[in-house]
Amino acid sequence: MKLARVRLAMYEVLNEEEFEVIELRFFHGLSLRHIGKVTDRNASTIHRRIERAIVKLRRALVPRE
Repeated sequence: MKLARVRLAMYEVLNEEEFEVIELRFFHGLSLRHIGKVTDRNASTIHRRIERAIVKLRRALVPRE
């Protein structure tokens, strides 16, 4: 059930590039360097996209007090 919520949030709040790096990193277990090779980006760009995507997902999934 939790995974389904995360997947739904991914579709709703992430742009295509953020979705791709989250998918590759956390669902396929690829390293930042490998994701960079697959997407033709450097590892620091991938790292920033993942950080930005996690912030968006956290805002969508964590209830506010």
